[in-house]
Amino acid sequence: MLTKALLKKAFVVLFALALLAGVNAGGGSDGGSQGTASSGPVLKPVKIAVAFWLLDANALLIQKYLQEYVGPAFNVSFMFSEAVEDSSLLMTFMENAYAAGCQGIINYQNTAISQAIAKANDLGMYIVSQTTASAENSSLPYNMGFVAATAASVAQSYGELMKDLVNDGRNHNSIIVSAGAGFGNAEHYEVAMAILRTLEGVYGLKYEKAVKDLAASRGITDVTNDKGIKITIYPGYPTGSTYVTGLSTLLQTGEYDTVLACNAAYARCSVAIDEVEKARKMNIRVLATSMMDDQMKTSFSTVDSTGDSSLNSAVITASISQAAGLFSLVYNGITGFADKVRVNGEGVYFNTPKWKCKSAADFARLEQINSSNDTWEVTIDEIKQLLVLFNPNANAESIYRQLDSITSESVLRARGP
Repeated sequence: MLTKALLKKAFVVLFALALLAGVNAGGGSDGGSQGTASSGPVLKPVKIAVAFWLLDANALLIQKYLQEYVGPAFNVSFMFSEAVEDSSLLMTFMENAYAAGCQGIINYQNTAISQAIAKANDLGMYIVSQTTASAENSSLPYNMGFVAATAASVAQSYGELMKDLVNDGRNHNSIIVSAGAGFGNAEHYEVAMAILRTLEGVYGLKYEKAVKDLAASRGITDVTNDKGIKITIYPGYPTGSTYVTGLSTLLQTGEYDTVLACNAAYARCSVAIDEVEKARKMNIRVLATSMMDDQMKTSFSTVDSTGDSSLNSAVITASISQAAGLFSLVYNGITGFADKVRVNGEGVYFNTPKWKCKSAADFARLEQINSSNDTWEVTIDEIKQLLVLFNPNANAESIYRQLDSITSESVLRARGP
């Protein structure tokens, strides 16, 4: 587990990176040998492994983007894993990838980041990880850094969407599905606090306990307040057999009309929510995390018994933007430009913000993204701006700024009709 000192160090590095101006780190020793300014770079064959925690619809979309779109443009082949559910499977996959000729790895299995970095350095493979956490050994030379959405930015998006949902002049009783907030998940913790603070501000509440303590609750907790508004924290992950029935039991009381989920748990609980709506003849509004996939489309397009969409609003993971960032970092390392990406001798954190989807109508605009080679979140030309081989001015600061600037609106402006 990361110490407070290491966490502080990670955030200091992130903050410094976001504010740096005119950074111009030295380039790699052999990257320039791949081409000339007049002819363009000669693209040597590159092979990159990709380790997925789950093989879900999102993973398949990422595979399609990398293998069919990115790979041919840069002479890169990919070796994709099956579901890598624990650290031992990840180590085995990395060893097999090295034996198969992979020069780098994109790691989505973020339960053993430090171990994966150590293994990559032992093998001489460049590594980049999809995670918000730093690592104790982030200074090892083959570690190219980390790509994900900051917990603070996700929390801000939740707060903004919540105001649209609950600030309608009525009091709404809410269940806060806090997921891993009390179990070390920094994003869920920040989001749970943002939800509590937004409810506090909208309704002028005074809680009996501090927000930071409430957000970290590990058991079902009623949030006592001076206005008598019913707020209950429901923690944990939807893995056990009692998770859905426990949430359903709360909903069946008929006291709650709002579910505010720090994760995508609504997908597991949608049937239970629908049954309560029908039995109680009431509308239950839902805000949750989601992906740009068929499941999200179904949730927004399905009309419940009250005439409302099953999912009312969502914070969307920009998975293709993350994939583009992850690819760019590891490719820069493989082509000899690690020093242009790393800061002060360390692999650092790059932010890819999550997107806000305010309604089913809003989703109807967003779903055109990633629907064809003309509508990917990040195009080949935009990836080239992240690669020193194509853009000699690219460095850690410029890569951070470009990834941090990708929003749903910026993509729609560039790709939309």
